[in-house]
Amino acid sequence: MAGLGLYYGFEILDWMYNEHIETSSRIFPLLMFGFMAISTTYIFGTLLTANGNLRELNILASSAVILNIVLNLILIPERQALGAAISSLVTQVYMAVAQIIITIIKLRLVSDYRFTARLVIFILVLFVGGYFLSTYISNWYQGAILLILSSLILMFVVKLLRFRDLYRIIRLDEESKDV
Repeated sequence: MAGLGLYYGFEILDWMYNEHIETSSRIFPLLMFGFMAISTTYIFGTLLTANGNLRELNILASSAVILNIVLNLILIPERQALGAAISSLVTQVYMAVAQIIITIIKLRLVSDYRFTARLVIFILVLFVGGYFLSTYISNWYQGAILLILSSLILMFVVKLLRFRDLYRIIRLDEESKDV
């Protein structure tokens, strides 16, 4: 939940650590969003690998290394750890977006605009809700728990997740244990 890192990064780090909280709390959200991009590359990179598009992946990885080195050389001297985090985030988002585009082109995927709209609505509502929770609820534990619960409920409301699908996943897991 990158939103937790965005809205409650300072509080989470203050809860877990004793030093460098102020500096780390500016970096933490960037790393959390970078993790989302990395997770996306796991999915789309696997699709491209399974499809045999290793040449494209290698070219993309090489360009990402160059991008990261250039960004590090520019940003780290001026912004230190924050510069490294920005460089990492930009590189990971670049990889994720490029892999999504290559996957759509190579696998001739048709965009599901309804799903995309639901995902965009989910993200927008979650970020607006996170802003209001972090602004108007003084206890960060309560705000964070409400943000997590509201994101779970919102997944069902916008139909990113359905009870029927969740039930099937649980049932399949139970069946695999019986074997």
